Amino acid sequence: MRKSVLAAMGVGVLVAAGAALVIGGDDGGPGEAPSYTVPEQIERFSTGYAGTGYTDLVVTDMDGGEHRLEDINEALLVVNLWATWCPPCVAEMPALQRMHEALAGSGVAVAAVSVDREGAEKVRPFLEETGITTLPIYLDPESRSLRVFKAGGLPTTVVLDADGRELGRVIGPAEWDAAAVVDFLKGLAQPQ
Repeated sequence: MRKSVLAAMGVGVLVAAGAALVIGGDDGGPGEAPSYTVPEQIERFSTGYAGTGYTDLVVTDMDGGEHRLEDINEALLVVNLWATWCPPCVAEMPALQRMHEALAGSGVAVAAVSVDREGAEKVRPFLEETGITTLPIYLDPESRSLRVFKAGGLPTTVVLDADGRELGRVIGPAEWDAAAVVDFLKGLAQPQ
């Protein structure tokens, strides 16, 4: 069973003009959940859908094998929705790969889900051209993931806790490989 980081954190959100987004307890006093400050590289991190659960989303790997995202057994799952025809998506793919590599063994998994209608036929040559070799790539040619995650644009990156509930999302590209972002995600994955 995946443990809910969101529930363990007792989520509270503070947003003020010019202030950082803070997730965590009210005052950080004894017995309170620690607070997390969202790094500026993902300052558009939104908690508008926080707590929403996502189950039974089936995607395929590059060889056609079916996978449920909820079965990825990690404390945290970062799901990036992208397409080869989306310039901002293409631009952030190397950073996503570097983030994935930096998070190895940390309890954070990354799943890049392509919504290209042509599936592997379109995605495989793109990956070869761009040198994306270690980032876990999944396919959703029917774009079910866009509806399930209520994604209004690409790229959309959704951070899920161990129970498949959303902690937050970023719409648009971000500096996913920045050390502050990697540390932030590692912190969210730690047992509270």
